[in-house]
Amino acid sequence: MDPKSTGPALVGQLPPPLPADRITVLNQPKGDPHSTRSYEWNGWTFDVPPGVFLPGWTSRLIHERLPDGRIETRGRRCAAMGAGLGVEAVAAATRGAREIHARDVHPESVAAATRHYRRLAGEHPDTAFRPALSYLIDALPDGAQSHCPGRA
Repeated sequence: MDPKSTGPALVGQLPPPLPADRITVLNQPKGDPHSTRSYEWNGWTFDVPPGVFLPGWTSRLIHERLPDGRIETRGRRCAAMGAGLGVEAVAAATRGAREIHARDVHPESVAAATRHYRRLAGEHPDTAFRPALSYLIDALPDGAQSHCPGRA
């Protein structure tokens, strides 16, 4: 895989998706998910409230590719499905995403993603941040694409 590939060239190099059972194994909660923890990434500290999972291995693969544009979000609409702490939303905002849909099935995860977005990404007048309690990609408006995918 060419580490400098972006966009469709990067997607063309990706292996097929992992089976759901393998993704589940790779993304098991680290530590006690019922306690308050923290997560550090890219110089940012994310507070992890009880019940919210730390980013798993598949999320970290996405995290590594957002800041340098290998997964390009500049000027695009993107969806972070399973938004969790909001790492993808924060990274997409700092890269100039036009619109960010942060979705999760867990209300505290949506709240955490929103808090982190506001605290770490700050004001981005050209970016619309749209958090919501949902796990269905069908809940996205027409034309929104998953350019900054979150956890499965």
